[in-house]
Amino acid sequence: MKLAVYSSDVWGHVCPVVRLTGPAYFNGLQVLKGNDWEQGALAFSLEPVEQADLVVILRDFPRFTAEYRQVLQKARALGKKVVYGIDDLLIELPEGHPDAVHYRA
Repeated sequence: MKLAVYSSDVWGHVCPVVRLTGPAYFNGLQVLKGNDWEQGALAFSLEPVEQADLVVILRDFPRFTAEYRQVLQKARALGKKVVYGIDDLLIELPEGHPDAVHYRA
């Protein structure tokens, strides 16, 4: 099975490794990276959506609104299932949390 994965973290960061790429590897799933970080800027492609069996959006990738919407539009047009992977209730952080405004947006 092939997974098209979109993450706001660099691929070697603990979040994608522990939450998805590590477990996928050990379970024989192929991860197609839908985005990467080149010189600190988002590099983005819809090609993995076309090749994948399932599309996975990790944590706060939706903050890249235009790219996120393109992924959803492409997945829907191709009839692909989309999974939103989130392990924290980021949309309900308390007012005093330093990232509360960021995630509410």
